[in-house]
Amino acid sequence: MQICVASLYMFSIPRGITDGFFGWCKQVVGLCFTSFIQNILLVAGLGAFSQNNIIMGLAIMMTASEVPRIAQAFGMDTSFKMNVSGMMMGVNSAMNLGKLLMKGVK
Repeated sequence: MQICVASLYMFSIPRGITDGFFGWCKQVVGLCFTSFIQNILLVAGLGAFSQNNIIMGLAIMMTASEVPRIAQAFGMDTSFKMNVSGMMMGVNSAMNLGKLLMKGVK
């Protein structure tokens, strides 16, 4: 979807209307940044979880859900809407993945 929208903004750049294109660039950078930081935090949480530090691992994984909100505070457009159930589902799936990986290691 993001790629399709960019081509529509290209028609307005020669006319000097660059607000839409720069907004699109800002949104893409924000989405890439939040995805990268969230993945790092989830992997760090799984690492802490696998070292029998369950509370620290869960805290780090729950922190990953706050990255888009923090990025918006610094001006990155991530189109984020707070959803607690989505956050809990993400933490639950990360925990299940961690348990599955730990079964494979033993």
